[in-house]
Amino acid sequence: MPTPYMRTLIGALALTLAAFGAVAVSPSPAPDHADADSPAAERADSLTGATDPVAGLPGSFAWSSTSPLIAPKPDAGHPVVSVKDPTVFRYDDRWHVYMTTADTSGRWSLAHTSFADWSQAAGAPQTFLDTNPNIGNRYAAAPQVFYFAPQRKWYMVHQTGPPSFSTTDDPANPGSWSAPRNFFDAEPPIVTENKGEGGRLDFWVICDDTDCYLFSSDGNGHDGVDQTLTIDPCRLQFLYQGMDPASSGDYSRLPWKLGLLTRTNSSC
Repeated sequence: MPTPYMRTLIGALALTLAAFGAVAVSPSPAPDHADADSPAAERADSLTGATDPVAGLPGSFAWSSTSPLIAPKPDAGHPVVSVKDPTVFRYDDRWHVYMTTADTSGRWSLAHTSFADWSQAAGAPQTFLDTNPNIGNRYAAAPQVFYFAPQRKWYMVHQTGPPSFSTTDDPANPGSWSAPRNFFDAEPPIVTENKGEGGRLDFWVICDDTDCYLFSSDGNGHDGVDQTLTIDPCRLQFLYQGMDPASSGDYSRLPWKLGLLTRTNSSC
């Protein structure tokens, strides 16, 4: 298999850079749940309940939504007021959600929760990643977790200011993540020249057979557990953030919570 690369995309512009630690090894599955060699329908073991990966997308979608399923759970050392920016995957017969937290002092960090069924999400305990000494009290937000089959590693892409990543062999253990490493020593010129007046945030990686693509949002205003993020349109679900429309105040103190959308007009 060719060595993976990281490609930073801004609009139609692209810059190809060697990915950190990229090695050319044959893909192999993570234990029981992220088999890169299996068909897409088997590999997409997360939000869709994939059954028919070749079904086409309809001309319109209809959705139903739960009430908030995952809300802030402050403790004595973590006066959190919001949870947002979720990344979700299925691992060892449980759903795992990593998310951004913000507290009453405006500090941003990360948290993890897991449960066997969505009906258990509200009561599931939450672990704050600042208790992992490799993460600590640094600024950290907007996680994306996926299994990178060529290296047999789980990656958490997130922002510590610049785009960063941590790795682990066990994503069910939030204390196992490595210290963040930056993707770049400095902001690539192609980013500086094209990002406009806004900043760069909310980083997201998608890979094909040869390259990895690092996307980001700016400040101017999918589904499978592996790095290809394969989705099945037959049973779409979407974990999203929302808040009471009457809420107001500083952005870091807005009471974001997480709910689940489910597509209701599937023809599969």
